[in-house]
Amino acid sequence: MEKESNPLLDLLLIRLEEAFSIIGLLNTSLNINGQANCETLEDIFETFFLADLDFIAIDGELLIIF
Repeated sequence: MEKESNPLLDLLLIRLEEAFSIIGLLNTSLNINGQANCETLEDIFETFFLADLDFIAIDGELLIIF
């Protein structure tokens, strides 16, 4: 990422590194490229199957569906 493309994000990353030695940020939104983020349990399961995921964790519970 070029610093000039998103100065607020760049500043956030600098502050995270200074305060906590964190050198990255992970976007944890759950969606498939081009689709809206999951908002319901139904959305989560639909995305789970469409994305051919191996497992998913919901509220600390690991779900593995065969």
